[in-house]
Amino acid sequence: MHRIHILPLVIVGLLAGESRSTALIRVAKLTPEKARELGITMKSRPNGSDGTLVWIEFKKQGVLEAFTHAKLQMNGAQGKHLISARLEPEVISRGPAGDVVSISFAANPSQLKHCTFWVVAHGSSRGDVGYILRVDEFLDLGSIQGATANPSGANSCPAGEPRSADGREIRQAAPGQTSPSSIVGRRSRLRLSAARAMA
Repeated sequence: MHRIHILPLVIVGLLAGESRSTALIRVAKLTPEKARELGITMKSRPNGSDGTLVWIEFKKQGVLEAFTHAKLQMNGAQGKHLISARLEPEVISRGPAGDVVSISFAANPSQLKHCTFWVVAHGSSRGDVGYILRVDEFLDLGSIQGATANPSGANSCPAGEPRSADGREIRQAAPGQTSPSSIVGRRSRLRLSAARAMA
């Protein structure tokens, strides 16, 4: 059983364009073991000048069949909320048992310890639920520093197959568009000047 805590979320203040101005959802913080039970994996790989690409993958089945949206949340060194941004999911494969969805962002490796995925499913078999996955609890951030300097593959937790070789390219930013305080989504780019305070 997942440990569920009910928390009020002002969705419109966190996710631009969300149709529900406010919502009461059940929130559960996932460990790698609990994430595995839901079929969620988290992986990473060096991403050139954009730092490190981090992504989660899961099949839309069970509770996650009702997957609605995902977001990135970033907190400061003292745990203070700095920013939340909606992440656009990408369907990487389709099948009768459910589509496989990938959600990603890129950041300087030094900022990953402050980053958290939120995965939200409205109207699921468990009602309106939100799952929290802290990057530093799923990935070996120490090894990522070396992997960024010497790319050799993807890190992942829980253990699994290397990322699907489906021919997708990781979009690189043009020179001068990124900085150590930048977080770059696959299809969106955010400037985080507030991240400088987290060093």
